Amino acid sequence: MTGPASRTVAGSRVEETAHSLETSGARLHYWTAGAADRPGIALTHGAGADHRMFDPQIPALVDAGYRTLRWDVRYHGASASGTGRFRTVHAADDLAALLDAAGMPRPVVLLGQSMGGNIAQEYLRRRPEEVSALVVIGSTSSTLPITRREQRRLALSRLLMRLVPFGPADPVDGAGVGDDSGSPGVSARGVRGERAAFLPHHLVRHDPRDRPFPRLPRGEARAAALR
Repeated sequence: MTGPASRTVAGSRVEETAHSLETSGARLHYWTAGAADRPGIALTHGAGADHRMFDPQIPALVDAGYRTLRWDVRYHGASASGTGRFRTVHAADDLAALLDAAGMPRPVVLLGQSMGGNIAQEYLRRRPEEVSALVVIGSTSSTLPITRREQRRLALSRLLMRLVPFGPADPVDGAGVGDDSGSPGVSARGVRGERAAFLPHHLVRHDPRDRPFPRLPRGEARAAALR
């Protein structure tokens, strides 16, 4: 794990600390803000995005009394991986490792958007005692059958991702070093390169029917989502 470096969240006076962690064949970058004794909330972005999608939320959450942790999921933004095919179960393990590294006591609130919502649901399924609340934004249920319409949309997304241009990304400068884009440790051009390189790898090769965990009975699934 590399040493932390601080920066101010864009448009606010909130100080956020950048970190990176080597775990399970990946180098993950994550950012924390807020006092260590405050209740924690971990924010996970959707596919093709990175931690910056939560820029507007961090100051509000810190002002509300939370300690925040947001991160770049492996193959996204500044986070790299050499493990091959992406799986939700691996990402949930990554999140647990980051919470440990950050010294964030459980239980925590998990917030996830799209793919991040599925990662948060997987974390809850495997570690329910570590989650105080679950916030899922624009994500399918990981424990209930998806509709035919959702299946068609997932299949279409795989096709569309074949059209995304991608190439070598610019080198990542190191966690915590700011630049003109406002993103610590990554140039704007570099983020786009990392993101484009990820999209075909994850969405084109990933089979929507390949779920890394069994479905729960409908009643149990609803109870888990309300914990």
